[in-house]
Amino acid sequence: MKYAIAILLTLLFSIEAYSQSMRNRGGFKSTKIGATLSNYAGSINTSFAEGSPGYGVEVSVDNGSGYFRYFFRGRFNQSIGRQNFIKGTTVYNSEYEFFSVEPEIGLALYPVQRQEKGMNLYLWGSGSVSYNYLNLKDVPTTVSVDPKGQALGYGFGGGVGLELLLGGGSSKGGSRHYLIYTEIGFRQATAQLAGQREFDISGMNASVGVGF
Repeated sequence: MKYAIAILLTLLFSIEAYSQSMRNRGGFKSTKIGATLSNYAGSINTSFAEGSPGYGVEVSVDNGSGYFRYFFRGRFNQSIGRQNFIKGTTVYNSEYEFFSVEPEIGLALYPVQRQEKGMNLYLWGSGSVSYNYLNLKDVPTTVSVDPKGQALGYGFGGGVGLELLLGGGSSKGGSRHYLIYTEIGFRQATAQLAGQREFDISGMNASVGVGF
């Protein structure tokens, strides 16, 4: 009898350990570094919709379970171009330089539990605060706009992502997982720039990078 009880207990502990490992699968911490592309949208003259795309870099750290994960991300973006702007009823054309630094926090949902090797699909949503700097180089003297404006912006976004887990090696914290990822989504945001209380800096964003 005691052998049967010992075998039963061993079996129960083995099942619990296996269940725990399944629950924890994909729950490892990841750091991602990528390049970004922003195609701006919005109304003409009060957004960068007619200007140049934005290019930048991003760094993020995510953690959580194999289904729900939270992340912190920092993005740096730059756009240099020429387009029309408006102040009151006056439309003017100017060359511009735009820079933004955008920290954000968000959540990611994996419809299928995150695997430690192979392809994973996830949905993400985030909220952000950004520091924005806009240098307008050709403002007419008759237009009362600060040619070098800076302002905080607020926004939110969401989209879809893919990551390819490549396996990995060992690290001080345990197994290290290497990956390639790409994301696409839309970010809605405004800032007080170019003489507008709500200059639109929204747009479609794409990113691609590596992680570990």
